[in-house]
Amino acid sequence: MSKQDKKAYDLEKKAFPILTQALSKEIYHQFVNCTTTKALWDTLKARGEGKATTRKLRHMLSEMFSSVYGK
Repeated sequence: MSKQDKKAYDLEKKAFPILTQALSKEIYHQFVNCTTTKALWDTLKARGEGKATTRKLRHMLSEMFSSVYGK
């Protein structure tokens, strides 16, 4: 194993438990299939973007209904 590979392995070994411990028990089951830090991070990032998209859509719908129904 090269020095760079060892360094990447050591970082992976440290980062993955930190990220998984930061997850709440309620959502941990959604990330069980992630076996690498990169996969876990990408899944968390996608989930966060989904929430942002949902907020935007909800806001747009709220504005649309407000203009239609005057509320």
